[in-house]
Amino acid sequence: MPQRHCLILLPLLLFAGSAAVADCEHGRSLYEAAQLETDAERRIALLRESTDVCPDPVAFGDLAMAYLGAGDAEAALDALGAAAATSSDPDQLVQLYALTASIHQQQGRLPEAISAIGVAFDQAGAPAPDWVLDVRRAIDTDPDRGRLSAGQITRSLSSRSFGTRGFQAVPKLDLYILFDYDKAEKGDAHEIISGKGGRP
Repeated sequence: MPQRHCLILLPLLLFAGSAAVADCEHGRSLYEAAQLETDAERRIALLRESTDVCPDPVAFGDLAMAYLGAGDAEAALDALGAAAATSSDPDQLVQLYALTASIHQQQGRLPEAISAIGVAFDQAGAPAPDWVLDVRRAIDTDPDRGRLSAGQITRSLSSRSFGTRGFQAVPKLDLYILFDYDKAEKGDAHEIISGKGGRP
């Protein structure tokens, strides 16, 4: 590239960088105002405006929690997906995936919950935090877990994203074999056999 073109581009790049910093300063001030807001609708509006001007995973996470408090699980999932798409912090990603799994489970969407908690475990490594284990346990012991159809199992094995929510599922097999204690007949207790070598 000729030198004169480089000299023209440099101020443009500097301007773009300063504009982004200014946007994030404005986003931060909106975020701080949201922390002081006691009205739920106004808090959500401030957080949405904050993430519009400066996509920040922490602000998206707070927005998700605000939506959950307002009873809007779908909007919370969208905010969590946006948080994951803007985060590069492994610990933060574990939290986002595990919370997503918990919401899906509470909404009765077990295949999505299974996929999301699997991603959380992949991100967390070993040993996984206790609270992540608690989410996995809630999903594993869900009464509907043993009633998943073949189609649902196939979908949970497929590598797929959660719509526009930024999460990528990892192909993985979880089979549930239900036996009573010390019996060869089917019962209530369950054993998990996973494609990851039996990780809970």
